[in-house]
Amino acid sequence: MAEQGQGSNAEKSNEEKFAHFANKYQIMVEDVNGKKCAMQHPFETIEQAKEEIGPINQRHPNKTIMHGESVYMIWDTLKIYKRTDVYPYKCDYDTVYYEEETP
Repeated sequence: MAEQGQGSNAEKSNEEKFAHFANKYQIMVEDVNGKKCAMQHPFETIEQAKEEIGPINQRHPNKTIMHGESVYMIWDTLKIYKRTDVYPYKCDYDTVYYEEETP
């Protein structure tokens, strides 16, 4: 019987699994009620995140996110935040790096 160890087959902690999110730029959309949704995976640079905004708007006509046949949300604000460097690597909502609001 093989021993379980700390080798490559050992299960990673959540902190290790999500470490690649640390210090990355995250595109978030928000509706009028404050509901937030992350768009795409986080990006290495603010420039990469900004480049993805056009394609996101093209994929989601009328700022609408669908889940199957149902509307999940209609956003009115798109913002870019930076994730923290401490697990759980959440967005630092105090600093906005880019913002678009729907009139």
